[in-house]
Amino acid sequence: MPEKQRSTKSPERFFSVIALAACAATALAGCAVPQARPDNHPAPAHRATGSQGLDDAMVDDFPIIPVLTPPDETPAVSTTENLWSRLRASFRLPGCDSVPLATAWAHWYAGKQEYLDRVMDRADPLLYFIVDEVQNRGMPGEIALLPVVESAFQPFALSHASAAGLWQFIPATGERYGLKQTWWYDGRRDIYAATHAALDYLEFLAKMFDGDYMLALAAYNSGEERVARLRRASLSHGDSGDFEDLAPRLPRETRSYVPKLIGLACVIADPDRFGVTLRPIVNEPRFQAVEVGTQIDLALAAQLADMDVQDLYQLNPAFNRWATDPAGPHRLLLPVDKVPVFKKNLAMTPEEARVQWARHTIQKGETLSGIARHYGISVQALQRVNELHSASYIRAGHSLLVPRPSASDDPKLLALARQLSALQTAYGVSAPQQYKVRRGDSLWAISRRFHVSLSQLASANGIRAGDLLHIGQTLNIPGSGSRTLASRNSSRPSKYTVRRGDSLWEIARRYRLDVSDLMRWNGLSNSSLLHPGQSISLLPN
Repeated sequence: MPEKQRSTKSPERFFSVIALAACAATALAGCAVPQARPDNHPAPAHRATGSQGLDDAMVDDFPIIPVLTPPDETPAVSTTENLWSRLRASFRLPGCDSVPLATAWAHWYAGKQEYLDRVMDRADPLLYFIVDEVQNRGMPGEIALLPVVESAFQPFALSHASAAGLWQFIPATGERYGLKQTWWYDGRRDIYAATHAALDYLEFLAKMFDGDYMLALAAYNSGEERVARLRRASLSHGDSGDFEDLAPRLPRETRSYVPKLIGLACVIADPDRFGVTLRPIVNEPRFQAVEVGTQIDLALAAQLADMDVQDLYQLNPAFNRWATDPAGPHRLLLPVDKVPVFKKNLAMTPEEARVQWARHTIQKGETLSGIARHYGISVQALQRVNELHSASYIRAGHSLLVPRPSASDDPKLLALARQLSALQTAYGVSAPQQYKVRRGDSLWAISRRFHVSLSQLASANGIRAGDLLHIGQTLNIPGSGSRTLASRNSSRPSKYTVRRGDSLWEIARRYRLDVSDLMRWNGLSNSSLLHPGQSISLLPN
């Protein structure tokens, strides 16, 4: 699983000083001062899920889809209508004053008001659903905040070891809990399905540890077998076997993982104590699951719901392609106020008209005219849809959006399809690459071939580095699906500041981009001059 990300704004010495000051100022009994910034620990070799521990720098680096209701348009609500009040009432885990490191984590979050604001903006459309599911199961309310720790409520978060989605499932654990991962769809990014799967898994873990959710959370992070083994050893020596007892023998990341969640819950429980402002979130459903029954084009679905495709994709980030999976699930999440119009328009749309697009990967030697003939459309239509200015300018390996005749004549539908395609390109959304084991293969040799570490490859497939492989076995290759946040943070920021001697070609080569993309994203041309200090966007606008 991935190593924890280091915040450039929170060096170890600074964090320790802040923790000392916090203890002195509040005179907290048992306030523990960490020797280093809490998340500055290497990840264990194996674990069930993959917490990102994203900080504000990483969140800024990743493109953010707008929330369904922008903060300045959120209606004023009373305390009884505020979701935070409902959530606080369901907290059951120990408070931060009784959990070592938790108070320090609370102050760490309190010092990142802007980061919390951005995370809560993304959480806004989703949190009611998660709180509802957690409370319906009688689980501690703090569990509803776990996606903040795991992914910062970023559904496209992907660790080095391919842990994906809000709840950061690795492929093997996702499959174990029914989250299929296909060319069309990755259930780990499905807000509806992954939330149910994560809560199922946490309930299983809590039952394994006799209702102790602190241990369940530790196992969610570092693996159930590890925690169970340590607990058995503790009990056999007459010790308590609780989290505090096991903590010294847990991986350093897990020792901070549980206090981090507790510290966040403390901030939510008492924002005044920590000097934090929480904007209200209405205590009512924001989306509804609608069964479509068949495969449907996502751009068409947005058109039928009379909504922007960005908002649709925000709620349905599991789809890797331009349409839902032909084999299902045939479920879309839609804003509550869009459901009636969607159902009405869907009922008037024949099943055969629900898929309006195909996507063609250009093969070596193909021509635009040959592709157009294959799909029975004109070259002009293919050029218009893909904004090609020359019939000869196509490149092997690139993909073309291929419309049905009816779709190419609908400018609104075409605009939505282009917008969806740009979003998926920006997020690097694709199905994870897989490899079938051949005679003579070893895990080490495969890891070298795909430039991943042995531990990453093993963790992504739920196996140990020393396990034997068998011919025909399918392995998931870490980091080959959605764009990996951790690697992007180090190699491709969202902005670049021009230095003396830079050229567009050099910047494009450094970040593995096409010069034409850089020019388009920044409104530049071949004759444009760069100057030191100029800010260049490295992502689509």
